[in-house]
Amino acid sequence: MELGSGLKIKGRIRGGDELVVRGRVEGSIEVAGPVCVEHEGRVKADISARSVVVKGAVQGNITAEGLVELREGSKVVGDISAARVSIAPGALYRGRVGTKPLEA
Repeated sequence: MELGSGLKIKGRIRGGDELVVRGRVEGSIEVAGPVCVEHEGRVKADISARSVVVKGAVQGNITAEGLVELREGSKVVGDISAARVSIAPGALYRGRVGTKPLEA
């Protein structure tokens, strides 16, 4: 599912598929698949997913079963809990990082 750049959603997003955020989300995101917050995406929500890639901005905690990746130019304020975390040069991050074992 893709949330376009013109969309603003307040509330809870739940699903089993991939989610791509190009718009604005306030509330919570719980997805069984991967989540990608694109460059124009702005999220004020806790995110729980299989994996998370941030290219835009997230204010909230991020929990992933696998990888959380903060790309160059991303801005994240919140705690990260994941099996693996990658923070690229040029990414801005404020919070705590906790790693956990990969789920088999």
